[in-house]
Order: sequence, then structure tokens, then C-alpha cells
Amino acid sequence: MVENGIASFTMGRIGHSSDLASESYVRQSTRMRSATVGFKANVASDGFFNGWRIDGYYQYGETDIDAAQEGGIRIDRIWLALDAVVDPATGNIVCNAALAPNSAYRDCKPLNLFGRGRASKEAIDWVTGFDPGIAVTTTPYLPGYPPETYSYIGDEHKHRLIAIEQEVVEISASGRIAEGWAGPISAAIGAHYRKESLDQKVQASQGNPSADPLDFNVVPGNDPELRIRGVPGGARNNSVEIQFSKVPFARGEYDIKEIFTETLVPLWSGSRWLEQLNFNGALRWADYAGSGTIWTYKAGLDATFTDSFRLRGTYSRDVRAANLGERFDRTGGAGSVRDPRKLADAPNVPVTLEPISKPL
Repeated sequence: MVENGIASFTMGRIGHSSDLASESYVRQSTRMRSATVGFKANVASDGFFNGWRIDGYYQYGETDIDAAQEGGIRIDRIWLALDAVVDPATGNIVCNAALAPNSAYRDCKPLNLFGRGRASKEAIDWVTGFDPGIAVTTTPYLPGYPPETYSYIGDEHKHRLIAIEQEVVEISASGRIAEGWAGPISAAIGAHYRKESLDQKVQASQGNPSADPLDFNVVPGNDPELRIRGVPGGARNNSVEIQFSKVPFARGEYDIKEIFTETLVPLWSGSRWLEQLNFNGALRWADYAGSGTIWTYKAGLDATFTDSFRLRGTYSRDVRAANLGERFDRTGGAGSVRDPRKLADAPNVPVTLEPISKPL
């Protein structure tokens, strides 16, 4: 390059099993504990509910997850390791950033990516590992919660620690309500309550030692005084130190209250061409913490012509509650929607998906 007057060039490099991508994967350990207690009872009386059955249960569960990301590329370090120079005092090849006065990167190991298998094990460990045995105290960003600190002893991997709790209570009753013209008319009623909570912690590096913990820029920017150079502008926008590892601290809880009923009404039976025709209807009221109340319903016909030929038609309105990750994980996401009533060439409208910013 010196002989030909070439100041710089663009280099593309794909990881290989002999060096930078030798061991890169996620190892997950999941432990679940669950306990359920319930009852069944039959109503024996001369009243309306004679012969009805009552069912109820309570369930409590805990899930603990430890997802360790091993061998991921640390984008807060790789640019520093690639900037290798000759130490004028020793003649050794060192990281340029390590030569700055009072440098926070004196442990930086120069990384050689020219050719497969040329990088040293020490350099690979530095750009893929963390700080084993180092006590770390960080101030996580948890929207809606007061500031707090989280301390741990680091190891060589990044950890995503998730604790989930769930409580469920449900009671229902079902039985015959009348003798219809085509068979017994039956119904069911019930109530349901569910509460879920999430506490997600991240054990990783502090990243850029000079970064404000709330500005999320863990990748150090170019700084002549710190002898940091060659960091692409786009890298500064990363809020995590591991490539493809957008895992934030997260916490939150919500509950759901529901009341439901369902009925089965025989409309026709016993003919040669139609053995049985039933109407099935259901109605449910739900109160979702954070989004409010909503009604859902179902109505359908079930026709049995023969033992081997049956037709069913249903019209329903269905909803789903956002799960814990969708509510409280700040990773967010993006998508697009298009009105199907518009022309086929109507443009898609981009939308951004954001989590709830405060506990419920």
C-alpha cells in the first residue's frame, strides 16, 4: 500500500470456524416449577341446577431461563482490536487505543483478520468474551420504575436471565337447562383470572466506559485523544455490545379478568337426511390490564348428515392479549399494513411497534 500510494481500502470478512466464528451460539437452560390444585363436584338438588357439574382450579407457575450467548462479536471492541500499530517503546504490535494515556483499553488484543486462522486466541477471546470474575454494577433502564442498580460477577459470556411468574384461577359450571324439542339444551358459565409477571436481567459488559448508561451508545466513538479511530458511524447507533443481540432489561406485570358463557341448542334430529342439527353460541367479557374491556363471541351451526359426513359453520370475534415480551420488551419492532379494500397497488403503511413504557 505504501509503495503504491494506497491510503485505505474496504475489506469484507466472513467469520470462519478456524477463528472468529469457531464457537458462536446460544445455550439456554430453562427450569419450570408448577403446582395445580382443583376440584370437581356434582350438584344434587331438586332445583334448576340439579345434575350440573362444577369445576375449579388454581395454578401457580414459575419459569427461570438462563440464555447464554457464546462467541458473539463484540462491536464495542472489534474496531479497537482491528486498529493495530507498532508500539514505539517496545516494537510490539498493539492496539492503537491501548497507547492512549490512562487508556481504558490497555487489555486490548490486536486482531488479525487477513486470512483464515491468522487471528490469535487472545484476540478472539477479547472480541468475543466478557470479563470473568469481574464485579459489575450497572443502572438498568426500566421505563416506569425508579432508578436502581444491579450487581453481578461476570463470566465469559453474555447472559439473558428471565424470571416469569403466573397465577391462574378458574371456576366453571355446566349442565342441562331445559329439554328441547330436538334434545337437551345445555349451557356453561364461568369466570377466569390470570396474572403474569416478567423480570428480565442482562449480564454483559459495561461496553464503552465513558458512555452515559441512558444514551445506549455502548460503542465508543472516534476520539483522537483516546486514540480511537476507524469506528463506522453506524456502529455508534448500537445499544448493545454484541452483534445481533438486542436484549434489554425488562420488567412488568399485568392481569386478565374474564366472564364467559356458552350454550348448545339442538335444533333438529332424527330425520333420514339430517341426523342432527345443533346451534352453538358463546359470549365472553374480558378486562385486559393496559387495554381495557372487550366482548368476544361465537355463533355456529353443526349439521350431522351421516356418521361420515358432517358440516360446520362458525362466525366469531376473537382477540389475543399481548404477551409479556410484547408489552415490556423495549426491543420493539416494525411492520406494515395495507387496507384490503383498496386497490392491489395501494401502498403499505409502515407502523412501529413499541412496548408499554410503564408498569400496569
